[in-house]
Amino acid sequence: MRKITSIGDAVALVGQELGVSGWKAIDQQRINDFADVTEDRQWIHTDVERAEAAAVERFRFPTTRARTQS
Repeated sequence: MRKITSIGDAVALVGQELGVSGWKAIDQQRINDFADVTEDRQWIHTDVERAEAAAVERFRFPTTRARTQS
């Protein structure tokens, strides 16, 4: 693992890839858990039906629901 201990170290790494991790599935339960931890329980994150209806109304297609791939 690379250690960055100064501004100079960070500047020297501009444009370089620092690390890559695998994809992580983000489902609605994970979103709800994050909302609980951060105390940001605004409906746009946690009320799937209301958020989806708002997206349909505003953007003409649903964009807020967490999706999982099968």
